[in-house]
Amino acid sequence: MKKLFGLLFLTLTILSPVLQTQAQSNENITDIKWHPTDNVLAVAYSNGNIEVVDQTNQTITFQQAVPPPVYEIEWSPDGTRLATSSAENILVWDITTGQLVVTLSGSSFSGDIATEAGTVQEAVYDMDWNTANQLASIAISGEFRIWNMSNSQLVVEAFVSQPGQLSWLPDNSSLLTTSGIVIVTIDPTSGAEEPWEENGGFSDPASAIMWSADGSKFAIGNGFGRVSIWDGNTDEFIDSTPITDIPVTDFAWSPDGSTIATANADGAIHLYNTETFTLQQTLLQTNSVAVAWSPDGSALAYEGATGMLVIKALPIADAGEDQTIFIGPSPQGRISPSANVTLDGTGSSDPDGTIVSYDWYQNGVLLGSGPTLIRRFFVGQTTVTLVVTDNDGLTSSDEVVITVTQIQS
Repeated sequence: MKKLFGLLFLTLTILSPVLQTQAQSNENITDIKWHPTDNVLAVAYSNGNIEVVDQTNQTITFQQAVPPPVYEIEWSPDGTRLATSSAENILVWDITTGQLVVTLSGSSFSGDIATEAGTVQEAVYDMDWNTANQLASIAISGEFRIWNMSNSQLVVEAFVSQPGQLSWLPDNSSLLTTSGIVIVTIDPTSGAEEPWEENGGFSDPASAIMWSADGSKFAIGNGFGRVSIWDGNTDEFIDSTPITDIPVTDFAWSPDGSTIATANADGAIHLYNTETFTLQQTLLQTNSVAVAWSPDGSALAYEGATGMLVIKALPIADAGEDQTIFIGPSPQGRISPSANVTLDGTGSSDPDGTIVSYDWYQNGVLLGSGPTLIRRFFVGQTTVTLVVTDNDGLTSSDEVVITVTQIQS
């Protein structure tokens, strides 16, 4: 039995009212980050409130109010610390004790600064904390900094011409940043910028950038509402999701890399299959500018109504254990020996609803439907995929391997 988290389309679970305190103050969620390994997530609000939510117990385990604006929060690789932007500063918290560990200056500017979009308050715009314990930040003014978080020492200070989102390469050798319509690499030893050769035909500003969990691909979202994907080893452009004309404000890879969830400027969340680049599901009536997958890919977090954290958990498809069937010698003249096999998906479940359909596929061809299905399989090994759909129209899948072996006389 093999779970296929790439085809997850998730069921709705709203956290209990005690976790919806921000909804009453009409403050939007500005960022959501899941803990690297645990069922815990950090949430930032537009008024400067920061919360850490234990989803297992549905409790708030950490809460602080910091000077706004707060655009970005970032977990340390080991999940023991949380960095929060706070205007032009970065505050680093010990999540275990709730204590402030260090305050880092993300910019030498403070107050209002002039940008192409008008006058805005200087603030740290994005951060990324790599596995070598280096924290990189970029401010609206373009100030770029890297700290060694083992001792909180500033190691690089530079200026980036057009600030955008940051993403460390998987080997920590450099960073990618979205700089207008050009994708830029940044040398982490000097802060020097170099335009990246491939830009996927962008003609409008890129808005978000992220690597897949295994480091094999990276993706960039832009103002046309599409997400474009490249091979991380060859830098070759692979393909893009359809253009929606609604800018992508944030997106997240599922941990297995086969699904991308985008948050768009109109508040909708879109789920795309990264193999076919087709839209699989749209979640409407959200206000979200941020979206995050859980570490195991079993849940997706975003903002629903103003200030309300919403978590969708996938229905669980279970195609049963792999089966091996032995058959005797074929009767004379029979060329293709086979056996009837019962496919059993009754172990499937839905955390907050009901499963309304069970569809069984072989090589993309529908074999039949139902919680159980009897089909004839020939000698050899066959992989069958079960796709379950719940009462919200959301789906997930699982595989079972059927092996038919003939015993020779």
